[in-house]
Amino acid sequence: AVIVLNMIWESVFGGSLKQGLEDAVDTTVLADVPIIAIYFSAHWCTPCRRFTPKLKSFYNAINETEKKLEIIFVSGDKNEKAYERYYKTMPWLGLPFESPKSILLKSALQVSSIPTLAFFDGATGALLNLNGVDYITSGPDEDNFPEELVAQDQSVFEILGDHVESKDGPVDVESLKTSGVIGLYFSAHWCKPCHLFTPQLIEFYNESHDDGFEVVFVSKGSEQEEYEKYYSNMPWHTIPIGDPRAELLVKKYKNKGIPQLVLIDSQDGTLISTNGVQGVKSGLSNAFPWPDKAVNSMDFFNSSDINKCSCFFVVDPELTDEHVQIIENIGSELTSEWGPFQYLKFYYGKDQAILEKLRSLVGLDGAFTVIVNLQANQKFIYNGNLEDHEQLKQWITSYTNGESTPENIK
Repeated sequence: AVIVLNMIWESVFGGSLKQGLEDAVDTTVLADVPIIAIYFSAHWCTPCRRFTPKLKSFYNAINETEKKLEIIFVSGDKNEKAYERYYKTMPWLGLPFESPKSILLKSALQVSSIPTLAFFDGATGALLNLNGVDYITSGPDEDNFPEELVAQDQSVFEILGDHVESKDGPVDVESLKTSGVIGLYFSAHWCKPCHLFTPQLIEFYNESHDDGFEVVFVSKGSEQEEYEKYYSNMPWHTIPIGDPRAELLVKKYKNKGIPQLVLIDSQDGTLISTNGVQGVKSGLSNAFPWPDKAVNSMDFFNSSDINKCSCFFVVDPELTDEHVQIIENIGSELTSEWGPFQYLKFYYGKDQAILEKLRSLVGLDGAFTVIVNLQANQKFIYNGNLEDHEQLKQWITSYTNGESTPENIK
């Protein structure tokens, strides 16, 4: 079990970690630590500097009698001097300042703001709670750790509670569980793309409602009058504007851009798809509810993906079914190995209109295979044989290990 555990965290952090400014320790020190947390923070961030003392107090208290928790600091500082000034105040382990793993982890966990604190099962690597900052800030019961930590990660039905609203009054959430698929529609009156998409969703909803499709509008607006005007055109349910459940759903599904349509199983609340918008737009209603896959055609490309995580693209006007099968096999193998650390979203395309924007972004013509990390302004170009399964997989693995040399996106 220790060997398996060490392999998990070595693949995530590399072979060694910092212990204070002067010392380095082998990643094997994480063996037998029940809970591992990754702390994304930076000295320049005022909320981070306010939060760190609270986390330090919790860390010291929880480990007073035995080691229950280890934290790994991942810095967002812009220079090593600031990193050192900040890290020297912390009692836990850290990634070195220039470790390429910092960029990879930020992308893999889709960290868009700091401070962010993610908790994981030390033995399996399973994600326990991505909203650790809220957990620590709430004043947790140290004697009930980690049970309270895990319990805080509510299911979608726990968040929704007893009822949602409709134009005819409250609707019992239990009644939604008989529908089959529930769509959580993150949208807002001020969003032009939302205004363009909503009529398409209404049309699809009217066609699919009787077959077991319900929608709950989750507004990201702030003005009551505009919210009411926007919702008046919608035939489905809603969570009232300003309702705290909306923010909980935003955090649970890592919603960043809008419109977004998250599709869940109405029976048990499990996630089916985060790409409902692309599914509706594709016109492929026979594939509803468009379950999330490791590898997708550019027909299902979510433009917000490239802004929050790294993406792997194969673009070739002459892409064959054999090529697609190779990409799908590799994507499935790797995403299964990565667990909660989803380092890449995989896409392939032949002639979709959006490919011209991608070509312009990466500065490549013709056929190409590339990894794009837009947050770090980096691209990684593959020059090998697309038909060589092992060569392509090893190239991707080199990237996720932090061993590849990037080119800047101009």
